[in-house]
Amino acid sequence: MNSLPSNKTAISLIGMPGSGKSTLAPLLAQELGYEFLDVDDWIIEHTSRDISYLIAEGEPFLFHLQEQCIRETPMDNLVLSTPGSIIYIHYLDILKNDSLVVYLDAPTSVLEQRIKEQANPQRLILGLEDNSFKDLHTQRKPLYEELAHYTLEYKEESPEDSVSRILDLISQG
Repeated sequence: MNSLPSNKTAISLIGMPGSGKSTLAPLLAQELGYEFLDVDDWIIEHTSRDISYLIAEGEPFLFHLQEQCIRETPMDNLVLSTPGSIIYIHYLDILKNDSLVVYLDAPTSVLEQRIKEQANPQRLILGLEDNSFKDLHTQRKPLYEELAHYTLEYKEESPEDSVSRILDLISQG
């Protein structure tokens, strides 16, 4: 079992839909012996509603629920998988101050292909109503980079190898 080289005992994975947050977070949690939490799953459990229904309620409502999850979740021995839209909420300082934030960066073409291959390729992505996926990625990328302590650049590899690279990034400080 690995440990984190700082006083922070939580890791938050951020990035665009398709970047691998939901795949890598549980593996990373297992490797560290930490709990795993997916913000979308927390919202669904606490509202008994599907994310598509919540998105239809409007962005402010969904952002409020994301903020509630971040505020109420103890950032202790935790790996957090965040929604791609997490960068729009007001409580990002909690993520930045209480966890090590890792941005999973990948080219737009890779993200789009992964989304097409997912079980629910028609899932709603906030911001697509007014933008192409490429434009949304271009808009969000600097926000992810600003929030992140570390960036894991895309590489064609197994999820387990990506987890190892995340741990290497963090251990190198």
